[in-house]
Amino acid sequence: MTGRKRHPSVRMVSQSLDRKASTHMSEVQRGRLLAAAGEVVAEVGYAGMSMARVTSRAGVSRGTFYELFEDREDCFLAVFDDAVTRIAAVAVPAYEREQSWREQVRAGLSALLVCIGDERGLGSLLIVDALNAGPRVLERRAQWLETLAGIVDRGTLGGERGPGVSTLDG
Repeated sequence: MTGRKRHPSVRMVSQSLDRKASTHMSEVQRGRLLAAAGEVVAEVGYAGMSMARVTSRAGVSRGTFYELFEDREDCFLAVFDDAVTRIAAVAVPAYEREQSWREQVRAGLSALLVCIGDERGLGSLLIVDALNAGPRVLERRAQWLETLAGIVDRGTLGGERGPGVSTLDG
């Protein structure tokens, strides 16, 4: 077998498997870093979140952190996006099950509040810590708030405006 060349298709399959394994490992490490960052922020806030604290908690090297994230803000932005995605996965179906705008908003908001209440630090991460993060996080937060304002305002535009219902912008 010495000196025998592997068929090109075997080499391609081997390279493909190596890439898939590497991608999977990166996803695992990214998940560990996001979970660790969320825990660190819940304990010490964004101001106390450091790359060293996050990597130590995740059991991941500094080099791996920088392979996956540009900086601390980039990591926090990923945690923020993950939190919004998890909440949306609960709130959107609750919202969509209802018929009237008022019941949709009530169901979506209830689901959102339950989700925030079930996970330590989630509300603070989205509301307080996001305000202390950098401009990319503030921009993303503003986009989500604009989306939520549009949903609430939809009721006022759709004729369901009743006593005590006003647009979010005044």
